[in-house]
Amino acid sequence: MIDKVAVLGLGTMGGAMAERLHAAGLEVWLWNRTASRAEPFRARGFHVADSAADAVAAVDTVVTMLFDADAVRSVMTQALPAHGDGLIWMQSSTVGTVAAREFATMAEQAGVGFVDAPMLGTKDPAAGTLTELVAGRPPTSRL
Repeated sequence: MIDKVAVLGLGTMGGAMAERLHAAGLEVWLWNRTASRAEPFRARGFHVADSAADAVAAVDTVVTMLFDADAVRSVMTQALPAHGDGLIWMQSSTVGTVAAREFATMAEQAGVGFVDAPMLGTKDPAAGTLTELVAGRPPTSRL
């Protein structure tokens, strides 16, 4: 079961995903490269981490919704060493299949469950109308 989620990346999609997760009653930790984007969430009960690693250390599930593969690679490199037991990393950024395989390998080498989870849909993501295509190996079935 998922109790604590980190959303790394608070653009249009990441911010909307964080809102939906919070509305569902989950404890949500946030990190964004531009820290000021996360601050408005703090007053509404979100946890705002100083670093991606701090966010990852506090949760059982991570969602990345970042700009590109380079951003995901950088964040995973910095944050994977901070993970706790049983972490699942759900990568939703648009990165392509080659990068997705690379990130799955990075997670596996760190002992982290990995899910490639690209999104379908761009309009009104906060309305809960996105479709997510999720693929991963056990223990990711708890998602």
